Amino acid sequence: MKKIMLVSLMSLALILSVSPVNIQYANAQAQLGGGNGADLGGGGGANLGGGGGDNAGQSGSSTDTATIENPIQVDSIAGFIERVLGIILKLGIPIVALAIIYAGFKFVMAQGNAGKLEEAKSTFLYTLVGAALLLGAWVVGSIVKATIEAIAKP
Repeated sequence: MKKIMLVSLMSLALILSVSPVNIQYANAQAQLGGGNGADLGGGGGANLGGGGGDNAGQSGSSTDTATIENPIQVDSIAGFIERVLGIILKLGIPIVALAIIYAGFKFVMAQGNAGKLEEAKSTFLYTLVGAALLLGAWVVGSIVKATIEAIAKP
């Protein structure tokens, strides 16, 4: 029962922390005019040219070119580190909060039982260690980012 509850809480935390990313992605797609398959030009279907339909059989009247956009939208290693740490923190902070709540629940359910109290203490300790690791990763990443930016400046 305890494992099911823990897995349920972790799943809920993961879903809630990832859902803003999905909403932002959907908003970005809506602002870009939606997606329509492999449409890079402005029509429907597999259109790499400019008009509607399939331009594969037409000869060279189209001057449109296809561009590939950067999917992670960063131009430097420092920006990439910042983006990765942001994702880790967005996933980790709700999980730490739920783990603290779970540890508190274990303290309440121990009802004075020495074995269960030790288990609750260890759960709380491991949660604090995980939170310290998240904070440490953020600090180290910030230091690395600042160092890279300082080296990159002339």
